[in-house]
Amino acid sequence: MGHVLEMKSKAVKQKKGNGFPNGRQNAINERLRRDVLEGVRLPGSRLPTRIELQKKYRTTPVTVQRALDKMEADGFIRSEGRRGTFISSNPPCLSRYAIVFPFHIFSEKQAGTFWQVLGRLATSRKMEDGKEFSLYMGLNGHIDEPDYKRLYQDLQSYRLAGIIFASGLHLFSNTPLYKEIFAQKGLPKVAFMSEAAYPTIPALTIDPDDFLRKALDLFQSRGCRRLAIVGTMSGEGDTETFHREPELPAEAERRGMELRPEWVQVMHYRLASRTRQLMRLMFQGPRNSRPDALLIWDSSLVPAATQGISELGLTSKDITVVGHCNFPEAPKSMVPITFVGFNVNVFLDTCMNIMRRRKEGLSNLNLTMIPLELKEGA
Repeated sequence: MGHVLEMKSKAVKQKKGNGFPNGRQNAINERLRRDVLEGVRLPGSRLPTRIELQKKYRTTPVTVQRALDKMEADGFIRSEGRRGTFISSNPPCLSRYAIVFPFHIFSEKQAGTFWQVLGRLATSRKMEDGKEFSLYMGLNGHIDEPDYKRLYQDLQSYRLAGIIFASGLHLFSNTPLYKEIFAQKGLPKVAFMSEAAYPTIPALTIDPDDFLRKALDLFQSRGCRRLAIVGTMSGEGDTETFHREPELPAEAERRGMELRPEWVQVMHYRLASRTRQLMRLMFQGPRNSRPDALLIWDSSLVPAATQGISELGLTSKDITVVGHCNFPEAPKSMVPITFVGFNVNVFLDTCMNIMRRRKEGLSNLNLTMIPLELKEGA
């Protein structure tokens, strides 16, 4: 049996062409990393000695040492002097999970968005078996983004155990990274998308109809008669409508409520603070002619919207407010409010469970619904 290994990834084939010593160094790296990934070498197990590796790969001591130095720098192995070199307890290919965002989530002005809550919970979460999350932001098609390069390198070097996409992959579908993601068929992946757009990537989503049903049913149970809705732009490009907006008046009417066109307003999320003034306009007038129910369809609008309601002197006797929430981080409200949304911790747990089952060959689910919760605000 020859000692020159077959390179299974295009990236490693390209690296191998950089001259014989570097190619052999990459061959050692590739084989040992795949051994860990495929369970041939278990965490904590001892590697062959450097002399044994030198003979096996028919190379020089310098080449072997450089290969091991790279593996140690990437967290695959640890050296214990005379005792030898061992596979790490938590090598990245078994413990490190990427969460990919299309934008730089913490530079946005509004707080409490799904991406921001997901990022905070992921970075603070302590998981069993040394597992951890790593955030990659700004993956929107620009290949010069630092995290684009970092994710590409981590994929090529087997430094990930799985990938969670916080949105669809369409923004970077024309990049080499997109091809690399699908080339690694054994790497578990899951995405937060409204539908299963990719056969090999299970999708998680929520039912927006369920959000609407829960909110309208609550208003009905409290005897509300006039409904107002405010939210952010829900689609891409110039789309400035709500989910099922043309059907909203009929849905409200079925529950005995009126929904006038002027009581449905859409804000750009970057102008969330202006929702305060918008509320002062929407809720002017006599009590019997203004809305007595308000649905805030985006958590980023809750603070400003409820501040505007509060400044008008309206109380729970005047208006019932329902707001969207990314649990467990509830946005600040200046008036009594009922929150409807899903728990981001449940989202993370579900993602991890789907990837585990995918890796074990147990899951065939292509679309999973995250249940919505309804809770009274503080």
